[in-house]
Amino acid sequence: MPASTLAAKVNEIIKNMPRMTQLDSDPKTYQYAYIQKSFLFRFPDYIYIQVIPISEKKSTIAIYSHAKYGYSDFGVNQKRVEKILAKLVPRQD
Repeated sequence: MPASTLAAKVNEIIKNMPRMTQLDSDPKTYQYAYIQKSFLFRFPDYIYIQVIPISEKKSTIAIYSHAKYGYSDFGVNQKRVEKILAKLVPRQD
């Protein structure tokens, strides 16, 4: 799909996630930054998204999610990225 369509879809998914706040965006380069706070202790995790145009009708996405504090996040950030990707590309059984 075109980069603009993919960017709109991923941003809609992320904005509907709980405790999510957009920090920065650059629609020209399709780069976005978000912060999501954990449910119990409100620890911040940062999520960076970049949609990369390949051609006029094709694009791909890079997602990076990490905790601000500590060394381990117990897999929360990996699960977040997997959840976003699963919503972007539903399984076709």
